[in-house]
Amino acid sequence: MLVLLASPKQTDSSITQPPAGIPSKPIHQQITKKEPQKDSLSIWIDKLATKEKCPVKGIIDSNHKMSYGCLCFQKETFIRQSRLYLMPHATNEEILSRIGSCQFQKKLAYEMISHDKAKIYHWKLSVKKIGEP
Repeated sequence: MLVLLASPKQTDSSITQPPAGIPSKPIHQQITKKEPQKDSLSIWIDKLATKEKCPVKGIIDSNHKMSYGCLCFQKETFIRQSRLYLMPHATNEEILSRIGSCQFQKKLAYEMISHDKAKIYHWKLSVKKIGEP
């Protein structure tokens, strides 16, 4: 009969710990997904969205036109800029079907501003509050 005795230096916690070099958790528990790092323009657009915040169904904006979604796009601007940067062959109806998507609006704003910083004028009141990107 073989009897194993713990050495006097061994404590209860050291008995349950794996030997040095062996992970204490299975590998699938060690892997964590990291969010991709956002660049400064993406961070600025997120900040802009907190200032704009129009309802998806629309609201009358300061220029007396309807504005929609998290970045308060007006239909004409949304169609024109979407066709220019993201959906060149889409119909107006296809483009407008995305006007309520905050993710799409942020992507569109990113494309607009990264190609022409002057396009921040579309949000001139909020830019006065949060500054330029």
